[in-house]
Amino acid sequence: MGFSVTKTENIDSLALAISARVLITNLAVCAVFSGALLALSKTGLVPSFAAGFLVGTLSIMWLMKMVRKSMRMSPERVERFVKFSYQVRLICIAALLALLTSRGKLELWPMLAGLTAAIFTTICTMVYLAKEEHKNA
Repeated sequence: MGFSVTKTENIDSLALAISARVLITNLAVCAVFSGALLALSKTGLVPSFAAGFLVGTLSIMWLMKMVRKSMRMSPERVERFVKFSYQVRLICIAALLALLTSRGKLELWPMLAGLTAAIFTTICTMVYLAKEEHKNA
């Protein structure tokens, strides 16, 4: 599935297609890793890992939405929008992680491992999509 943009294609729909592929890959990897973790270790780690992975995926989807929105803005507004939105996203994600751990139901380290795994999965997916695109070009 090539992602080449021709003159007639809409860049926003291209970005949306890439976001969908990243989301599907992240959800599949989250399920596989959580299942493997459930089979190989104590069950208390699985909810924390899965929650961290899902928070990481949410953060990445939010970031991709910011990028799509900024592509439609004038250059004068983009810098302010990106700076503000990025800070709001980081504060919200940090607050969500703090809220989840403060209740005592989820452990911090497996949650951070899940968050890191989501970011790594996204990077690997994007590299794969870029190689696929280069191959099809």
